[in-house]
Amino acid sequence: AVVDSSAASLNSAQMELVKNQAVAEASISAAKASEDAVRAKKAEIEQDIDKYPDDMVTYLQLKSDAEIKKTIYTNLVQQCEQNKIQEAMESMDIQVIDEANLPKNPSAPRKKLIAAVGFVLGCIIAFGYSLVMYKREA
Repeated sequence: AVVDSSAASLNSAQMELVKNQAVAEASISAAKASEDAVRAKKAEIEQDIDKYPDDMVTYLQLKSDAEIKKTIYTNLVQQCEQNKIQEAMESMDIQVIDEANLPKNPSAPRKKLIAAVGFVLGCIIAFGYSLVMYKREA
C-alpha cells in the first residue's frame, strides 16, 4: 500500500536532516522573538534615559561600559587560568633525562649463601632428630 501510494519514504539520514531543520527553524524563531523583546526593552529604557540630564546619561553610559569591560576582563582572566591549568596538565608527560645507573652486583640478599646455610642447618636438624629417635628406641 505504501509503494502504491507513491508517498516518499525517508531513510534515517533524511529523517535526521528534516529533524535538524525543524529544530533550527524553531531556534531561529525563538531567537527572533527574544531579539524583539530585547529591542523593545532597550527602546523603553532609552525613552526613560531621555528624561535624565546629559551628565546622568553620560554617567550611565560610562557605568555600563565599565561593567561590560569588567565582565570581559574576568572572563579573560578565567580563560587564562584555564589555559594555564590545561598547559600544566599537558606538560605532565614524564621524560627520561638520564638512564638509571644500576649496580652490577646486588648487595643483598645473597641467595646462594642463604640457600647453603639453610641446607646445612636442615642437615644438622635432621641428623639431630634421627639421633634422638634412635636413642628412644634403644
